[in-house]
Amino acid sequence: MSMVTYYARLSGTQVEELRSTAEGLQAIYKRPPIDGSLIDLDKASSVISWLLSPCKRAEQLRFAAEMNEMLKETPIAEADFPAVPPLDEFAIAIEGRGPRKDRALDAGLGPACIFEPDEVQRFSKALSAVDGIILRRALDFKLMDTLYLPLEYWEEEGEQIFSQYLLPLFAKLKQFYLDAANAGQLVLVWYN
Repeated sequence: MSMVTYYARLSGTQVEELRSTAEGLQAIYKRPPIDGSLIDLDKASSVISWLLSPCKRAEQLRFAAEMNEMLKETPIAEADFPAVPPLDEFAIAIEGRGPRKDRALDAGLGPACIFEPDEVQRFSKALSAVDGIILRRALDFKLMDTLYLPLEYWEEEGEQIFSQYLLPLFAKLKQFYLDAANAGQLVLVWYN
């Protein structure tokens, strides 16, 4: 079983309706919208975030070092750790890093993060400025295998995974945020 990142674009009224139902966010699964206002990125969200976010890359290096220590594998020297930069727009928008206090909007692994329309506009602009060339800049298939990024076999199948899986999902995410920004909607991000 893997963790999947979900995104919903909703009006303020729709969010209030979810909060007021006994089902809360679970209602989205029972009556999923058919208009593209609910998407998931399967297991790709953390990889896409890693490709775009210096903060995520530094965090993942520390995570891999902890995993290596736990698994008694080759340690990663702490001197190799870059300072973790401040949280950036990419990690926030892609991974839903923000306030998560609304228990009514919990669909599995904690409550959804809710982005207001002004935040959605900002994230849409940041994501829209990224193309495949920019997304490709941090590709390092050997390192990606070493750092325990989701998905496997980066060294063997990395180019195929990137072009046939990550790029289409990133395009889907960009379009999702653009549609939400154009409609003045809120965006909810959660894991299940």
